[in-house]
Parts: sequence; structure tokens; C-alpha cells
Amino acid sequence: MFNFAWKNLIRVVELKGKYKLREWLEDSYEEIITYLNFPPEHWMKIKCTNILERLIEELRKRERCIRIYLMRIAVIG
Repeated sequence: MFNFAWKNLIRVVELKGKYKLREWLEDSYEEIITYLNFPPEHWMKIKCTNILERLIEELRKRERCIRIYLMRIAVIG
């Protein structure tokens, strides 16, 4: 099942002329399928394999909120 989906993905990427994406997908194949090493019941629970990326994403969200808040205070004040 996965091999069929993977081949279709590569075919669609080629049809759209996204050759750099195709190259990246092929180079990253082992990393992309790493989750398959886990038992199938874990697959849906694996949302982020990089805790640091998730932390940075949360910090950026909060930073945007703080900037907006501080800009409003500067305008009002």
C-alpha cells in the first residue's frame, strides 16, 4: 500500500514539473518512512518527531501576539 502511494506521489510531482521536490523526496525517503518502524497503533499519535521544532513554533506564535499587543500600547500610550 505505501509503495503504491509513494510511486503515485513521485509521479504527480514529476507531472507538475517539481524536479527539486522529487529529488528531495528521493533523498529523504529513509527519513520520511521512519515512522513505519513503529507499531501501526502508534502511527496516528506521531505528530512531531522534532520536539525542538515544536517549541520554536510555539515561541514564534507567542512572539507575534506580544508584538501586536506592544504596538497597540505604543499607539494608545
